[in-house]
Amino acid sequence: MERSELGLRMQSWHRSSGDPIYAVGSFYFSGQRYPKKEIADAALEKLKTLLDQNERMLRGEKVSAPTFHGSTDDLRKFAGYKDEELKENIDDLKEIVDALKEQIKHDHQCDECGSEVS
Repeated sequence: MERSELGLRMQSWHRSSGDPIYAVGSFYFSGQRYPKKEIADAALEKLKTLLDQNERMLRGEKVSAPTFHGSTDDLRKFAGYKDEELKENIDDLKEIVDALKEQIKHDHQCDECGSEVS
């Protein structure tokens, strides 16, 4: 997946402008490498958490999550997710997680040696 497409798709999953998904996705959307691996790794972990939550909701488990009005103990009910939407979310998140892993590996393979990969 192209870096800019990955960035665009990541933007659908951020929760706020302070979210690492937003930060990394914004750089990628502009075709730029995100300079700090630890922030890119944090975005990856948040996306994995979202994937896990969607998989759990599809299995019928209750998922607690923060909302604009506090929190909910049943995100599926709160958001009104249907099985088909959860399946689409899961497919999308799996593709994004896999692509982000590869992008991080590519972008930061030489961080220790001091050279930058474009």
